[in-house]
Amino acid sequence: MHNQKELIQNILRYKRVAVIGVSRNPRDFTRTLWTAFRVRGYDAIPVHPEQELVEGIPCFANIRAITPKPDWALILVPKIRRKDVLEDCLAAGIRLVWIFGIRGKKDVGDDLLRLCEQRNIEVVAGFCPFMFLPETPFFHRVHGAVSKLVGAYPK
Repeated sequence: MHNQKELIQNILRYKRVAVIGVSRNPRDFTRTLWTAFRVRGYDAIPVHPEQELVEGIPCFANIRAITPKPDWALILVPKIRRKDVLEDCLAAGIRLVWIFGIRGKKDVGDDLLRLCEQRNIEVVAGFCPFMFLPETPFFHRVHGAVSKLVGAYPK
């Protein structure tokens, strides 16, 4: 497995991403993040079991329904649903995932990390993509800088 910083650099090179857990609420953070990927040239595919469209873009009930399959998955669902979403990723042939969080591995949990290791899933564990995307808003750059200062930035 790659270290987290190297994995983040690699994962962001792949432009076809399933964004799992895009909210129905247009003001929700998940929608902001999904939009950020789209405006940066990513083919960000919305996934939510109760939506057919997100801002006119077809939305899929789960990652298994997407063809052709995405290169990786960004997981934005509550902790209680993450194991099921990982199983869906495996069923879809996706072995590269980013599980959203703001405090690194603490936001993902040891059990889920062990599952990823056992199933050969490469995982970015618990960081916010905004800290690594180009031309990110000021607040997210500050978040990245503070993470570096306190030793929480990926190494």
